[in-house]
Amino acid sequence: MLSTGKVVRFDEMKGYGFIATDSGNEQVFFHVNETSIDESAVRPGLRVVFDARSGDRGKYAVNVESSTEDSAIGSGDRPQLSREILLDEFTELIITSAPDVSGREVALFRRGFVALAEKHGWIDSSAVAGVAAVDSAGSTPVEERSEC
Repeated sequence: MLSTGKVVRFDEMKGYGFIATDSGNEQVFFHVNETSIDESAVRPGLRVVFDARSGDRGKYAVNVESSTEDSAIGSGDRPQLSREILLDEFTELIITSAPDVSGREVALFRRGFVALAEKHGWIDSSAVAGVAAVDSAGSTPVEERSEC
């Protein structure tokens, strides 16, 4: 049966990941060997079509192909990033580019950048269900991190 969904996680080293199906709240396992997509293009946010199968260890996807739907508003064929990935990469960029910036300033930059990303459709908030507002997700707040 042909299904549609969005890649929510992908481990490049191991070559496998998970797809959140459009039909419900389930995630389906997939391996890069079961896809016609170039491995370098597989990342969170990528819209896909696939055949879902059931096995001893649960559901898995075969014949995984990139969807023709545009998954990221205003960005052509590039998939959206999850809020979590965007914040991790942005915070690392701030810390390595300007190590003297305070934790409070980093938190302010993050809030502003996420608001901009949401406004332009650069991130996919649905891929990180359960993650609270910026800087109040279950991790240690930026101001309290020892490496800042």
